[in-house]
Amino acid sequence: KPVVETKVLATNELTRKSTERSEYKYVLLPDSTQVWLNAASHLDFPQQFRNDKRVVVLSGEAYFDVKHADKIPFIIQTGKVSTTVLGTAFNIKAYPGRKDVIVSVSRGKVKVNFDEQEVATLTKGQRVKVSHTDMKQVEKKPALNEPSSWQQGHLAYDDETIEDIIADLERVYDVRINITNQLVYLMRISTTFEREKGVEQALQVLCKLTETALKQADGQYTIQ
Repeated sequence: KPVVETKVLATNELTRKSTERSEYKYVLLPDSTQVWLNAASHLDFPQQFRNDKRVVVLSGEAYFDVKHADKIPFIIQTGKVSTTVLGTAFNIKAYPGRKDVIVSVSRGKVKVNFDEQEVATLTKGQRVKVSHTDMKQVEKKPALNEPSSWQQGHLAYDDETIEDIIADLERVYDVRINITNQLVYLMRISTTFEREKGVEQALQVLCKLTETALKQADGQYTIQ
């Protein structure tokens, strides 16, 4: 279960809440917005929000339940991609190294921008993938999984590359996973794992789906 983070890092009047690999935390923001921070992530926010907008900066993944405030938008910045809401619940996945940002909505409505240009408006049950580098690479579709599923211990993937899934598993379980066949990295699959069942079972499923074999040695896993 996530725990409430008590240590803070003040930088330029911003507070940083962060998680290590295989760690999850609950954060309550100054406006009573609730945030669940996934593994290997950090969130920067002011000690007091401005009267015209509420801005936070996310690296990694977090589920937000935003406190409604008329005419005071809540904005999450993830590189060039920003997500704006008034009051709603949604998930953002924007880990460094990923080729895209994924925004998925549980309720309400959110607006997703790239370099201040709107690329998508999402309502309940929708998600969008936006490239970090090119707003033309936008994929909007129904969300197959509940956006907050990782909070309940479900690791759900919808048409994700093996490379991104492996990176997730390394963060969640704090392990090292190698793939000897580079072509496997680019394969895309849809699947769900139960976090409590462990990394080895998840990797066995990946191996079946990609017709590869799993080996473990010296504390590392290798898919070949």
